[in-house]
Amino acid sequence: MIEGAGFTIDLWVYSFEDPEILEALKKANARGVKIGIVADPEKEYADEFKSLGMFRKWERSGLQHSKILIVDRKKLFLGSGNFTWYGLENDLNGYISFDLFDSEIEDFYAFLEEDSGITSLNIPPFQFYISPEKGRLIQNLILREVDRAQRDIRYLIFDHFDSVLTSRLALADRRGVNVKGIYDSPVDEEGKYLAGVFENPGSEIAGDGNEDVIESGSFGKGGLLHHKTMIVDDKTLISGSYNFSISARDNNREILFKTTDPYLINAYIEEWERVHVNAIVYRTTSFGTENESNGVHFGYFENSIPIGVEQTICRTDTTEEESFYLESGKTFLMSILEYTFLPTESCKEVSDFTSSSSGFTGKRTNHPVKTKRFRKKGILLTKQGKLFVASTTNDFQADFEHKPVHLFVPTFYSVQSGNLFFPQDLIEFKNPISIFFYQKGNGPITIPWNTSGNTFYVVPHSTEGMIFLEYESSFLAFCFHEYSKKGTEYTELIQEILSYREDAFLPGISSSAEKVSIDARKRFGTYCYRY
Repeated sequence: MIEGAGFTIDLWVYSFEDPEILEALKKANARGVKIGIVADPEKEYADEFKSLGMFRKWERSGLQHSKILIVDRKKLFLGSGNFTWYGLENDLNGYISFDLFDSEIEDFYAFLEEDSGITSLNIPPFQFYISPEKGRLIQNLILREVDRAQRDIRYLIFDHFDSVLTSRLALADRRGVNVKGIYDSPVDEEGKYLAGVFENPGSEIAGDGNEDVIESGSFGKGGLLHHKTMIVDDKTLISGSYNFSISARDNNREILFKTTDPYLINAYIEEWERVHVNAIVYRTTSFGTENESNGVHFGYFENSIPIGVEQTICRTDTTEEESFYLESGKTFLMSILEYTFLPTESCKEVSDFTSSSSGFTGKRTNHPVKTKRFRKKGILLTKQGKLFVASTTNDFQADFEHKPVHLFVPTFYSVQSGNLFFPQDLIEFKNPISIFFYQKGNGPITIPWNTSGNTFYVVPHSTEGMIFLEYESSFLAFCFHEYSKKGTEYTELIQEILSYREDAFLPGISSSAEKVSIDARKRFGTYCYRY
């Protein structure tokens, strides 16, 4: 690819140590090819590499961990492997390579620069995500795929430090799904935990058997299983540079793709099988490690929580360290909150969840878990997937699972009168089936509405929130807040709404009305109607 470059080469690198690639880049530079490099902020690079062209370091605190090569703004190569001789030749990695259409080039470069208007990027047959800006969307995507699995989950992973993902893999095994994970040796603690709690005889954890190590100085190079790949039911492939870790979600610059393309899935299945041949199954002498006598429960009855006191989650046995999970909500409103208890700890406030917890927001202030409705709809599970507390209500009426949500910004909206003016291209949508209201963790709840002539009224009795108008096959939705507010919570929620729609329904669908909302996000920092 580099040798065929005509005018530009763009590189995103973490480690770079390959004499042949460096020589090809130097020759390209000599013949007038413009080279741009985005590198890790902490890594050291050779002067002859840095002097090839426009060299800059990623300006964030985490790693610049993506590995991407684009030639002539057209030919794309990316994957899990670093641009090092030992990484490319001796590590186990996965890559994809394809050409961008002219209509896709501008969007892909904007995506790499973390354009605030791009939640995920649809370039068939791929759906691309980037972290850390959209890291929570990636975690939620992976968790959804695990929860959807019906037959088997196979994965190859270098680093696994996401305990919420571990809990869902354990739950999948408990449901009868064959879960098979191969780790870079030695197996991570999360992998060891899974090996100890799997109940399905078809599930297993293994360490890779890659012995292809090259001695270099005082230590060897290569010989790693460096994949970050998951295959679900032989129908969905997830891969890229994103490890199953919270640092990948929150700090590092990573790229992840999802595809349902049969050719690519088959290629990665063959790779999984090739690695599995030499893998060494991890054996544990500890099974069913959870204390069967222990229990977890809410500390107060919901109707008797003292004023000014927060609801708590408590356990009966305090002798060991263990984690419990509160799951609540559906689709883009789903959260899985992790509570880790140290020895002697008996109770935790519900807002004291760990940073590993999933959902559209990780902020503890005004988190939905502080609302009675969120908890009443929730279930409490052990890390192994044992159910302790079941939902006490089944009043979730909005059919977000089967109907996509599309955004718009009203031409005018009054929180006092409820007077709502639709954009011109949505005038025909004045008669919804029902309307739902969401505000700071509460909802969605149904609220009344009416029409009078050409005027539409919906009064939320709130100064901010999000309104969902339900129709036969979809929802229209908008958020609103005062000019002085930033609408951060609704930005987080809307990004998850858009990500869920791209994942669960046909990707790449948006209306002209929605583009107004996305443009508002770029210009004003919010998707919402401001008054």
